Amino acid sequence: MTRFGTAVTTIGILLIALLGYFFFVVPKAPPVEAPINIPISNLENPAPVTPGDSTVTNPPSTGTPTVASGCYVGGCSGEICSDQKDIVSNCIYKEEFACYKTAKCERQSTGKCGWTSTQALNSCINNANSGSRVAAGYLSGHVTIGPFCPVEQVGKPCPPPEGAYTSREAIVYESDGKTEKERMHLDTNGNYKFTLGPGTYYVQIAPAGIGPGEKKAATVKSFETTVVNFDIDTGIR
Repeated sequence: MTRFGTAVTTIGILLIALLGYFFFVVPKAPPVEAPINIPISNLENPAPVTPGDSTVTNPPSTGTPTVASGCYVGGCSGEICSDQKDIVSNCIYKEEFACYKTAKCERQSTGKCGWTSTQALNSCINNANSGSRVAAGYLSGHVTIGPFCPVEQVGKPCPPPEGAYTSREAIVYESDGKTEKERMHLDTNGNYKFTLGPGTYYVQIAPAGIGPGEKKAATVKSFETTVVNFDIDTGIR
């Protein structure tokens, strides 16, 4: 055998011995297992809490997070406090409905929106004429405001500035003309509408323009709409 053949044989024997060593002697590494996903809600402390920091709290281990939700006042006379917008009701007027004008419409311990019971509210309702039910009527009107330009020319309209109507309020007074009953902002077209029990009232627009603004008398009847319009002079010349 030549020297080259002897070298090849020796290298082959060494390779076989080396492969046998790794196959039979060196222990095999255990198979890699897939990572286990642990929901954050199951962790007792998902984030460190900074001492003295009241804004950092651990989430509850069970249940769902509390989500703030708005409450809304609705009904023909604003007598309903609920979770729904623009809820409607029959226009049956009760004196106690006026008590809700200063009450709190907020989320209660039941999780639903409702009127918060207070001594003032309960006293108001008890003192109201809750035994009588009277069909409501309406007091509405349109307010004309102008001029808005020093010189208004035919064919060249001078549109009202933004907020010319909505910055003003319609105010309703009791029959004495002094005790305020309700108020609301005019809409973008200068209109207003109140739902009131039958009786005599006074209505005023504020601010009126030149002067304090006239108080106009209005008689409201059940199922009827009483219209009282106003014409406000801005004083622009």
